[in-house]
Amino acid sequence: MGAGESFINCLAIGNATQRICSYDLGLLEAIERQQKNGSRPCPEGRVFRRQCNVCKCGREGAFECSTDLCGEDFFHSTGLPRYW
Repeated sequence: MGAGESFINCLAIGNATQRICSYDLGLLEAIERQQKNGSRPCPEGRVFRRQCNVCKCGREGAFECSTDLCGEDFFHSTGLPRYW
């Protein structure tokens, strides 16, 4: 576990090429404990959606996701921006 680009904490998953990051250190510690107990968070070959992105589980519990920006995160249904 280590710090990301800001004060968000990150945890290496699977073969350590992927990180899960969160402001909630307790959540990352719980994930780490489960991994040490042999629990894999992502069964190999499984495909799932996360908002507008698609993720696929790989070896050793790691997963890859598309990294599209989701319109709902930045714009209201009226088309007006949420943040600026």
